[in-house]
Amino acid sequence: PDIYIANSREVQDRIKKYYERDSVVLWPPVDTSRFTPGVIPTSTRKYYVMTTALTPFKRVDIAVRVLSKLGKNLKIIGAGDQEAELRKLAWPTIEFLGRIDDTEVVKIYQAARGFLMPQKEDAGIAPIEALAAGIPVLWQGKGGLLEVNIDGVTGRFFPEETDESFEQWFLSFDAEIMAGNYDNSM
Repeated sequence: PDIYIANSREVQDRIKKYYERDSVVLWPPVDTSRFTPGVIPTSTRKYYVMTTALTPFKRVDIAVRVLSKLGKNLKIIGAGDQEAELRKLAWPTIEFLGRIDDTEVVKIYQAARGFLMPQKEDAGIAPIEALAAGIPVLWQGKGGLLEVNIDGVTGRFFPEETDESFEQWFLSFDAEIMAGNYDNSM
């Protein structure tokens, strides 16, 4: 190839390591113009949101188990092969919305307390949309999101892809949101 293109510096580093080639970063296109922050303070909102494919790699199971255990409301946008398994894990506070149209996604984001991303991603479109909608993101502190999300400012990261780590950091994140730390900060 004449040129390598990476979707984040995370991938750019892998290209350098494994192919010993330089590359350019071209972030995935994200239409942030359709998102605006909601008018309700984040601290008074009632649910968290995820937009993802329902596959084992996306680790939706972590969020479903932890938020079910804590009795927290979660709306999951997306579909996939793991949906039936995830529904068995979920308590009534977890709502599976399936694939919905873009207008509905915007409305859900504008009323969400926070966006959850329990897995490492090379780059993420949905969390960028969440930030554009003014909601903080709890993400696994590895991968491409470290390039666009600022820990303690636009959300929080947690260190390990485990239920225990996610629960510990989720509780801290939720307390920060309840204290108003992310109201009007996006």
